[in-house]
Amino acid sequence: MPTVGSLCALARRSLNAHEAGQAISLAGYVLRLYPKAIDAHCVLGEAYAVMGQASKSGDHFRLVLSADPENVSALTGLGAAYRIEGRLPEALVQLERALDLQPDDARLRREVLGLNRQHDGASADRLKPTRAALGRIYLRSGLYRRAAKELGAVVVEDPNRLDAAVGQAEALWRAETYGEAAQVCNSLLCLAPDCLKAKLLLADMGLAGHLQTDYRSLRDEAHRMDPDDRMASDLFAETESARRWQASPADLPWPIAFV
Repeated sequence: MPTVGSLCALARRSLNAHEAGQAISLAGYVLRLYPKAIDAHCVLGEAYAVMGQASKSGDHFRLVLSADPENVSALTGLGAAYRIEGRLPEALVQLERALDLQPDDARLRREVLGLNRQHDGASADRLKPTRAALGRIYLRSGLYRRAAKELGAVVVEDPNRLDAAVGQAEALWRAETYGEAAQVCNSLLCLAPDCLKAKLLLADMGLAGHLQTDYRSLRDEAHRMDPDDRMASDLFAETESARRWQASPADLPWPIAFV
C-alpha cells in the first residue's frame, strides 16, 4: 500500500521527468486525505516553482514553514520564489536561515554570498558563523545547554525566529530541562499553532509523565501533518521516547490506499 512518503517521492520523480501536472495531482490526492501533510505542500511548492508560478510556490512553502520552521527545502524554495519576484532582502533572509540550519553546506554559503553581492554589492568571500549556526553546531555535538543558550539568545533578539525557538526547545528537551522546554513549546504554538516539533515534544513529555498534556490529541495532530511519522522517528531515534511513541499509536487510518 502506498504511503504519503512514497506518493511524494513519486511526485518528485514526476517533477524530474518534467511532468509537473502529474506531481500536482499526486500531491493533491495526499492533501485530500491529509490536508496538512507537510511533504505534500512542499511538493506543491516545488511544482509551482517549476511552472514559474512564484506566488503559488511561496504560499505552499510558507505553509510548510509554519509547521516546520527548520525545513531547509522550504526555506530555499521560498528564497527562490522571493528572488523571482525581485524581493532580494526577503530572499536573503530565507537563505541565511537555511545556512544557519546547515552551516557546513558549501552550496548554500555560495548562494548567500552571491545574493549578498547582488543585493548590496558586498565583496566578502566568506561568512562569519551566526549565533543561530553556532547553536546548531552545539546541538548536533550533544552540547545541549550551550545550544539552548545560543538559540535562546537569537529568540530574545528576534521573537519571530521560529527556527531558533524550535531548536531551543529540542535542546532543552534533550538536556532534560522539561519545564523550560514545555514553556518554549507552548510559546511556539501561540505563534505557530501547527508547529509540528513543538507538538511532538509536548506529547512525549506528557507520555513520559513529565507534565500534564493531552498527548493523544497532540500525537494525532502531529500525525495529520506527518502521516509517516518521519519527524518523530528522527527526533526520537535511539531514545526511550521511541519506545513510548511506538506504544501509543495515533488514532488515524494507516496506511493510506488509493480510492
